[in-house]
Amino acid sequence: MFPYLQIQNRALESGDQIRGGVADKLAEFITNIFAQIPSWIAGGILFLLTFVAAKIVKASVEARISAKVDQEHEEIIILSGRISYFTTILIGITVALKVAGIDLTAVLAAVGFGIGFALRDLIMNFLAGVMILVSRQFTIGDIIKVGETTGKVVEIQTRATIIRAFDGTKVIVPNAEIFKNAVTSYTTNPTRRIEIPIYIYYSTNIKYAMKCALEIARQHPMVLKKPEPKVIAQEFDDSSINLSVRFWVSSTASWLQIKSEMMHMLHEQLPQKGIDAPYPIYHLETEADTKTDTQKAEELAAKGVQEMEAQEQQNTQMSAPNGNGSEAADTEPQEPDPPMDLQLAPEMVANNGQTTTPPSGV
Repeated sequence: MFPYLQIQNRALESGDQIRGGVADKLAEFITNIFAQIPSWIAGGILFLLTFVAAKIVKASVEARISAKVDQEHEEIIILSGRISYFTTILIGITVALKVAGIDLTAVLAAVGFGIGFALRDLIMNFLAGVMILVSRQFTIGDIIKVGETTGKVVEIQTRATIIRAFDGTKVIVPNAEIFKNAVTSYTTNPTRRIEIPIYIYYSTNIKYAMKCALEIARQHPMVLKKPEPKVIAQEFDDSSINLSVRFWVSSTASWLQIKSEMMHMLHEQLPQKGIDAPYPIYHLETEADTKTDTQKAEELAAKGVQEMEAQEQQNTQMSAPNGNGSEAADTEPQEPDPPMDLQLAPEMVANNGQTTTPPSGV
C-alpha cells in the first residue's frame, strides 16, 4: 500500500508543478504584453504620422522643383514628388516597426511574399509610370492613341494614365499596358499633316485641278507656309481620277476643326472653277452584247492572221531568186493563150454571111 501512496503523492506534485509552470508562463506573457503596449502605441502613432509627413514632404519637394522648372517639364515635378513620398513612407514604416519591437526579418519575408503575388501588378504599373515620366515619350496635355482609345492625357498616376477622349469620356489605362503596347502621339512633333481626298472627271485637266486645289488650301489662315501644302495625283479609279490635298498645321491646333473648314472650302470653290466631282459610272452588258463582242473579236483576230500570212507570203516572194538563177533556166516558157475570138472561130458556122452560136452544152 505504501508504494501506491508514493505514486499518488508524486502525481499530485507533478500536477502542481505543471499548473505552476503554466501560470508562470501566462503571467510572464501578460506581463510582456503590457510591457509592449507602450511600444506598440508609439509604433502605431509613428506609422500614422509617416503618411502625414510623406504628404508634407511631397508637397514641399514639388513646390521647390516647380519654382525652378518650367511647366513644360511637369513630369519631373511629378516624379520627384512621388520619389520623396515613397521614400518617406519607407523610412517611417521601418522606424515604426523598430519602435514597436517587431522583428524586421519576418516582416520583410512577408512583404516579399506579398510583392511576389498580390503586389506584382501594382509594382509593374508603378515602374512603368516612372519609365513613362523619365522617357518623356508623351506628357500631360499630349494627344495620344493607345489601342482603340484616342484622347488627351490629363494625368499620369502611380498605377494608371488618365486619358480624356474626344467625346468627353475618361479612360483609365494601366501604365504597364501603355509601356508594353504601341502608342501614337499626335502632339510630340510641332506640326501635323492633314490629308483630304478629292475626285475629278477623267475629262478634267489634272494640272488645272491641282492648281485650283492648291490655291484653295493656301487660303486657310491656320495652314502653315512651311512645310508647303501640296496636291498630288494619287490613283486612277473606276470613274474618277483621285487627287490628294496635303497640308500641315500646328500639332497643338484643333486639327479636326481645320480639316472640316478646309473640306467646306474645297466643296464650295472647286465647282466655281469648273471642277465637279464625278458620279460613279457603271457599264452594263447583256448576253447578246457579249456574243456580238466575241464575234467581233474573233473576226478581228482572223483578219489579223490573214494579213500576217499575206505579208509573210509577200516577203517570201520578194526574197526569191531572179531570172538569172537556175530555177528560171529550168522553167520552159509557155505560149500565151489565143484571143477569145480565135477560140470561138471554129465553133461558129457561117449561114448566109451571118454567124450563129452553137447550142448550149456543146
